[in-house]
Amino acid sequence: GEPDLDGLKRELQTRFGVEIDVSSLPTSEGLESVTESVLSSVSNKYEERETQISDERMRSLERFLVLNTIDSKWKDHLREMDVLKRGIGLRGYAQQDPRVEYKREGYEKFEEMLGAVAEEVTTLLLRLEIHEQDNQRLETRWAGQKTSGGGRESVGQAGMNPESMAAVQQGRERAADMAGRRAVAQPVRREGPRIGRNEPCPCGSGKKYKRCCGRKER
Repeated sequence: GEPDLDGLKRELQTRFGVEIDVSSLPTSEGLESVTESVLSSVSNKYEERETQISDERMRSLERFLVLNTIDSKWKDHLREMDVLKRGIGLRGYAQQDPRVEYKREGYEKFEEMLGAVAEEVTTLLLRLEIHEQDNQRLETRWAGQKTSGGGRESVGQAGMNPESMAAVQQGRERAADMAGRRAVAQPVRREGPRIGRNEPCPCGSGKKYKRCCGRKER
């Protein structure tokens, strides 16, 4: 059917703050041309934002938003993987290999997480309101604040104070530590038929069940 151009206009305005004139979209040339025109409008919005706060500060702001968003989305991803792990054994009733399904669905969830990160960071970058006093604070923080690590700029150059930077770093470390502990400590709980002790472990480790998750049932 015909594309919902008014809905597209509202979505772009709400999510990215991008205004488009739907009457100027090349609808007669097909969906691909409409997509290119919309992407061009979003790209122009991004370039305006970059000009507003400078290239260097834009890179610093992007790094902060990406790291902070990954920290949040990764925790959600771990919770989803826990839910998947607890119920994956039931796939055996549908004549599906739980190991194969766990890998397949886990990969899909990881891809979804990456997409959610990209969408949220783009939204934040384009919706961010920068006022004159903010620019002055950014300029003050930018001057002379270089780290000693090979010329890399600190996240604080985007207006973050050291305490906030430390909190973000600690959050990332906790998420990584949590991932490691869960990967080691939590066995796959199978609700389906009992697994033979010499069969491959359904967690996908490649070990026999008795040498892997089955050890925790002793």
